[in-house]
Amino acid sequence: MTPKLINDDEWKLGLYHGRFTVDDTFKALTTMCNSWMDFAKPFIKEAIPYLSEEQLKPIYEATSTNSPHVMYSMWIAMSANDYRDVLENITVPTFIIYGEKSTLYSSETARYLNSNIPNSEIVAFENCTHFLVLENPQKLVEIVKEAASR
Repeated sequence: MTPKLINDDEWKLGLYHGRFTVDDTFKALTTMCNSWMDFAKPFIKEAIPYLSEEQLKPIYEATSTNSPHVMYSMWIAMSANDYRDVLENITVPTFIIYGEKSTLYSSETARYLNSNIPNSEIVAFENCTHFLVLENPQKLVEIVKEAASR
C-alpha cells in the first residue's frame, strides 16, 4: 500500500506507480457508484495482468459478492487521507511486504515506507503482484510466523 493514494506534483509514490490523480479518483468513484464490477474488472486485470480471462473468472465472481457501498466508502477513505505524517509514530516492528511485479505500487514506495517507519523491514515477494497473498501464501505464512516470534 501507500500512505497517500493520490499522486500530485509533490507526491509520485501513490497508486499506479505515480499515475493516479484526483481526476482518476472521481472517475473511479463514479464508475463504482454506477456499476461496481465495471470498476472491479479492469482494476483486477491491471493488478494481475498475467492471468487469462478463464483464470480471472473465479476472482470476478468472488469480487462481485463485495458490497458496492462498502467498496465505494473504502475507496473514498483511502483517497481522502494522507498518512505520511503519522508513519514515524508506528512503534511496533513492521514488515513492509510488496510484490516485485506489482502494477499498483513500486519498490520506491516500499523504500519510502521503510525510511519513515522506525523498526521496519522490507520483504519483497519475487514474481508476485499486489495479490501476493494468493501468489505465494507459504512465504506470507513464514513472514507472519517470524513477526509473531519477535
